Amino acid sequence: MKGFGLIILRVLMGTFCTALATLPTVSKAADLQDRPSVYPGLTCLSAPYDTSGDGAETRITELISTLRQSIASFPSLQKALRIRAPDICTYSTTFDARGFYDPVANLIALNANMTRGAQLAILIHELRHLDQESVGACPSPNLSMQETARAVFSLEADANATVVLIAHALRKAGNPGPWEAIQGFPHYKDIADVFLESIEEINDPGLAMAEAFSQWYEAEWRRERYYISTCSDYLDRQDVEHRLPTYQLLQPDFLEQLCRMPDGTPYSCSQAATGSIRYPTD
Repeated sequence: MKGFGLIILRVLMGTFCTALATLPTVSKAADLQDRPSVYPGLTCLSAPYDTSGDGAETRITELISTLRQSIASFPSLQKALRIRAPDICTYSTTFDARGFYDPVANLIALNANMTRGAQLAILIHELRHLDQESVGACPSPNLSMQETARAVFSLEADANATVVLIAHALRKAGNPGPWEAIQGFPHYKDIADVFLESIEEINDPGLAMAEAFSQWYEAEWRRERYYISTCSDYLDRQDVEHRLPTYQLLQPDFLEQLCRMPDGTPYSCSQAATGSIRYPTD
């Protein structure tokens, strides 16, 4: 899966919360033992991400050090990294993607061939998904298919807006790498451009993040891609689990829990997320 939507889409449905809730009981040793057959070619570090190993492990340690500096002003992301403590991995040729998150194995994997700025941007994106679950912004597995798609749209819009917010802050602080990486992702450059236009005009990070969140919905290809993937997974999961159709709606406070800047400040996202979901068939 290419682009910034790098988290496996099934993770963003009920599987996401269920898997994360069970992570403390997962055997790390067994996990590591089984990993080569599931994800061959990974180099991984577990928390606290220290190493005396080879060059690949050292580069992961350096990346985590940069990440910690980058999120120093964002306590919710710091907490997600500390509490969830995912293994951080890199790979060279195994997957044709920039990165992904596997909640069952509790690992975030990044393409080793990307620039450091791109790796940091992807890592922040995936960490935001962990943060979303930590604050309770997690859709129920009993949602209807359309409500599940609505949740996925919102989760991805928020994650992308968060990355743009932090990348812009890093750029101002003298680390332009993540911002330049986003500018090099043509399918997501529009979100960064809208954020930049807003922040330069009004200098209100909350408003700029809200504008970036709304911009996610503007691209029909994004809505189509996520809608098709989400619905396909929803139906597959229903078939595998022999589940009867469910029609539950998102909890009323879903957006209130979700739409908070990584420093805890609320930002407005309700109009984009609840007005018209604008499915690609609309």
